[in-house]
Amino acid sequence: MSQKPNQKVRTRFAPSPTGLLHVGGARTAAFSYFFAKASGGDFLLRIEDTDLERSKEEHVAEILASLEWLGLHSDEPPLFQARRADRHREVAAKLLAEGKAYKCYCTPQDIEAMRAQAESEARVYRYDRRWRERSDGVEGQPYAVRFKMPLDGETVVKDGVKGDVVFPNAELEDFVILRSDGSPTYMLAVAVDDLDMGITHVIRGDDHLTNTPKQLLLIKAMGGVAPNYASLPMILGADKAKLSKRHGAVAVSHYRTGGYLPEAMLNALIRLGWSHGDDEFFTADEIRVKFGLEGCGVSPSVFELERLNHLNQHHMRAASTERLVKILREDFHFDANTILERGGEKIFRAFVERATLLSDIPKLATWLISDKVEVADDESRKVLAETSAETLGALRAEVGALAESAFSEAEFFNQIKEVAKKLTLKVPVVMRPLRVLLTGTLQSPDMGLVAEALGKKRVLERLSATL
Repeated sequence: MSQKPNQKVRTRFAPSPTGLLHVGGARTAAFSYFFAKASGGDFLLRIEDTDLERSKEEHVAEILASLEWLGLHSDEPPLFQARRADRHREVAAKLLAEGKAYKCYCTPQDIEAMRAQAESEARVYRYDRRWRERSDGVEGQPYAVRFKMPLDGETVVKDGVKGDVVFPNAELEDFVILRSDGSPTYMLAVAVDDLDMGITHVIRGDDHLTNTPKQLLLIKAMGGVAPNYASLPMILGADKAKLSKRHGAVAVSHYRTGGYLPEAMLNALIRLGWSHGDDEFFTADEIRVKFGLEGCGVSPSVFELERLNHLNQHHMRAASTERLVKILREDFHFDANTILERGGEKIFRAFVERATLLSDIPKLATWLISDKVEVADDESRKVLAETSAETLGALRAEVGALAESAFSEAEFFNQIKEVAKKLTLKVPVVMRPLRVLLTGTLQSPDMGLVAEALGKKRVLERLSATL
């Protein structure tokens, strides 16, 4: 089935609030959002909270906050599936009255016996349709409602990623749409809600592909036009095993608190199964223009933290200082204005250049914003231990004799070369301990920037404190 001519595209993301939003779900949300936006359509959110025992309000809040952080905004208020149970039951009753569904009086013991027999015969279990043509159920006895699937022929799903996928109807069982306690099943609720919401395209992981012919036929039985379906390939870890927590597949909110920018996360998500030529870096605006299902592959995609880190570095460098300062304040409670006040924007951007995560910046800037330098690592301590007191004393004296103008990005390194020459030492023998004395580490920005940010007074204070 296809959408009606000139019908506005409407996609949906339908997470279950039984847990937090992880990479797989976020990828589905991103693809659904950008497909809608690239087509001038609407992106909707449906919270599938029918598992009342496991659904949590805090999970709903986390999912909404993560989507907001990623910039994947729903065009309408979220629909909560559990609140629509009466509508789902109404549809089940109508299908029953029209002979498109039937009452099944099988007990749990009956079903277990069917499963056991299938196992003993080494075949796949399928419900044997024993109540399909019967009407002799005992009044008052609990019953489930099953949907009547076609007995022969085939159902073809025209998948937007995988192409035509054929399902022999003989292999599709008559599935339950209403349980014996009157609660609607997932299969019924999804089909009813997709139809009522006017969804034109359903984009989701290919683990849902086997559900698709059932939902397609259900919507047809309701007299509706089924959405177009697109099944996204599985996401793997770097070792090509199914993505899990050991690959870094934690909740999206953890990436936020870990120091990733939303545009980096979005860039990584959209590249999990989609490409546009050889392009690697995308902003949200660029994805809105370029995205389409024709760019989706059918092979599993690989999620790698190393790649995400690379993307994060790129997007951090592209972000404005004002925006980074705002995020550092709001998400990490770090006042980066201290860096700007003490060292200026040039040194702030130097920290950004050296950082992989936004959360690295407060650590990288410790030597600038603190009045006391802590030697950060064994290698730095070793450099100081191997530098004689005489050399350090001479270095202090020579640096102290430099003019104020020497403490600038343009001049400082040249002046230190002259100091090394005067002390008959190689430049690294002078520069390495000086770097440690001023910053506590060998991994700092260019020494000219360090000297300019600190100024002569603070440089001499740090050298004197060590001596």
